[in-house]
Amino acid sequence: MPVVIQQTYQLTFGKMNISRGTGIILDEFDEQKSKIKLYSWDVLPLCQSDRCPASNFCQYLTGKSIPDRCLVIQKYIKHTVDVIFGNIGEKMTEAQLFRVGTSLIPLYRNLARLKIEEAGMLSPMETVKGRSTPSNIYREIREHIKAIDSLWKSIGIEMIDMKFNLPGGDVFDGAEGDSYYDQLEKGVLEDSIKDATPGKKKKKKRLKIRRSVFNREALN
Repeated sequence: MPVVIQQTYQLTFGKMNISRGTGIILDEFDEQKSKIKLYSWDVLPLCQSDRCPASNFCQYLTGKSIPDRCLVIQKYIKHTVDVIFGNIGEKMTEAQLFRVGTSLIPLYRNLARLKIEEAGMLSPMETVKGRSTPSNIYREIREHIKAIDSLWKSIGIEMIDMKFNLPGGDVFDGAEGDSYYDQLEKGVLEDSIKDATPGKKKKKKRLKIRRSVFNREALN
């Protein structure tokens, strides 16, 4: 059964403290089984308005008023929290939930900020010493995804029997081969690639790219 997040969590969400009240663990009859303390460092950055790189297509800047905090990141974190508490919250100890809230959630917040930066880029490529190469933003996104996957395992969540994909860049067990950002950084996102053996014709390969569990539509 899921952990039901009480209203105190919603009231303190995004603020400069880590206490988020308590969550209620239900039994098979949807009756309160026990309570567990919740902690999270999910401080939301200020909305940058027209200074945000993705402001041209931000759905929250269409009205006359400008939001105080970044609502895209707010939605991103709330979706993440819903997945965690709604699926495996009751299977974790209070110590594990503490690490999720104070270590894992901040990583998801930073990942969301990087994705916003990437969304506002005019091109995925940049010129370094006269050579066109994938932007470093993709390396940062990839490293955050790897850190998130590693932290899940460090917390001990891999010991829990899960039948769903965790929010992140790939499935929890890790993608087979290179992830989307690995491939992009290596510069192989092209219609064809050169064969390494001299004298042979170019062989065209179509790359199969694993999509992020949290794609841009999940930010809405």
